[in-house]
Amino acid sequence: GLYSLIAASATSALFNNIIQIIGCVNLRLLPSGGSWGRVQWSKAVVLFRFAKETFLMALGWQLISSSPTILISKFMGLEAAATWAIGTKIFTLTQQIVWRLFDFSVAGLSELFVRGEMRRLQDRFFEITTVTAIMSILFAGFLAFFNGAFVGLWTGKRILWAFSDDLLLALLLVSYSFTRCQGGFVAVSMRIGFAQYIYLLDGVLFCATSFFLIPHMGFSGCLLAALVWDLALPGFYGLFRTCRFFGTSFFFILKAVLRCVTPFIFALAAFGFLFIFWKPLALDTWTNFGLGFCFYLFLLVLLFFFSGYPKRVFSQNFLCFLTEDVIVTGK
Repeated sequence: GLYSLIAASATSALFNNIIQIIGCVNLRLLPSGGSWGRVQWSKAVVLFRFAKETFLMALGWQLISSSPTILISKFMGLEAAATWAIGTKIFTLTQQIVWRLFDFSVAGLSELFVRGEMRRLQDRFFEITTVTAIMSILFAGFLAFFNGAFVGLWTGKRILWAFSDDLLLALLLVSYSFTRCQGGFVAVSMRIGFAQYIYLLDGVLFCATSFFLIPHMGFSGCLLAALVWDLALPGFYGLFRTCRFFGTSFFFILKAVLRCVTPFIFALAAFGFLFIFWKPLALDTWTNFGLGFCFYLFLLVLLFFFSGYPKRVFSQNFLCFLTEDVIVTGK
């Protein structure tokens, strides 16, 4: 039953900590005896202040991610809340996949900041932002075109998910992914500042807006509120902080990102027209989903490896780490 989830989480946490401890010992990352140093309260105060700021940011995001189920169950019933939980599973999964690119890069970006390599930091951050935007667009296309079919296959057509909600989920995935990079970059320099209140305000306004929109618009009202406030608050403020940090302009960042993602946008638009004509065909659900997914996957692989920017980033910044020379020399 439910206790199996607790047991699985506890086992995972235990083994995760054990593996990390073994890794630190084998890599000799821990200080030797007598080299641990003394506790400095000034450093502790800085860390506690940073923890407080990140807590407020996390609290705002927690309001956005957890409150929809509560609000939907209140205004639309428990069955609607179950539909929401099932219909957004693929969105949550793809969101976690796309976000991992930036999350796993924070340590490296922080090291570049500490070492004062600002030019290299800017190049790496813009590359991560661009690749994240491309990945979010690719997964957004999957959400828009196949999420409803997947929900139907999963539940045996007992739960129906509107195509308009899939479109809003796709737009929300792109928005969340882009603002994740721009808003999350403030943590790299440990200068969160006013961003903590921006994220908290985003969560509060989302809850307040959804409270009024859900009774009239249903799921679409919740998704629309999340999209608007994410772009207006964390998105705009995060982009502003990034521009001020690197001394660039809004248009420079947007132009650089759009230049790389435009081929993918046009490809998804073309697939969208095919999808519109595909749907009326008298095909069973499994055949429709399978053929469409295979064609979509083929299109994305073809576009990814023949598009200039993703191919260059993949070859220069990913495959190079497989060579021992780069790891040893750091070049």
